[in-house]
Amino acid sequence: MGNLPSFISFLEKEWGWEITYSEDGQQLLVDENKDFCVCPIANNIQGKASGKLCNCSEKFAEQIFSRVCQKNINAKVKRSVLRDGQSCIYEISGL
Repeated sequence: MGNLPSFISFLEKEWGWEITYSEDGQQLLVDENKDFCVCPIANNIQGKASGKLCNCSEKFAEQIFSRVCQKNINAKVKRSVLRDGQSCIYEISGL
């Protein structure tokens, strides 16, 4: 907690995520860098899972980044495997 650069380093090294800061440093673009959905709920649904499940991942991203940054952070799913078949990308703001 309280060390965003260390958390970002962990996500990049251990989970393979690609993370970039906006020019003003107030937002992150977080790319899970996977060609599959990592959501355990979506993976256990027989048939096609709804892209609405990504709202859950959005809230999860808000929670983990809020905990690390020790303040309320906003997350928005910009792209997802379930919605368009491409790697999940989140926009993290409120840094």
